[in-house]
Amino acid sequence: KAWFDVAIQLGDENTKRIANDWKTSIKEAQLNSTSNSNPQNNEPLQGEDAFNTGKYADALPLLQKDYVQGGTRGGKAALYIGIMCAKGLGVQVSIPNAKAWLKIALDLGDDDTKRIAKDWMSTL
Repeated sequence: KAWFDVAIQLGDENTKRIANDWKTSIKEAQLNSTSNSNPQNNEPLQGEDAFNTGKYADALPLLQKDYVQGGTRGGKAALYIGIMCAKGLGVQVSIPNAKAWLKIALDLGDDDTKRIAKDWMSTL
């Protein structure tokens, strides 16, 4: 999550606001988590259905909760958030934020997630 701190320090006002909002949302999701166990990796992400049906405003907080679970689920959630940032789906377009989330997807994701994240990175 170090990219949040860098964006808060070095970004323009809008980037600082977005990074701070996301950092806060992720911390809240961690605090509000009622279970210490990770769901099976083959279960759909909480935000996946909302994303796939174009309900991006609903998808973002759910994907943030998926992200904090870590592991390959976190990587897949980071991929979705990166795509949202790149395309302006429910959020303002932010290529730096998109690249940061896609980097997380590359670091945490399974092979399919990594392949898709790599493809997206090449377009930014």
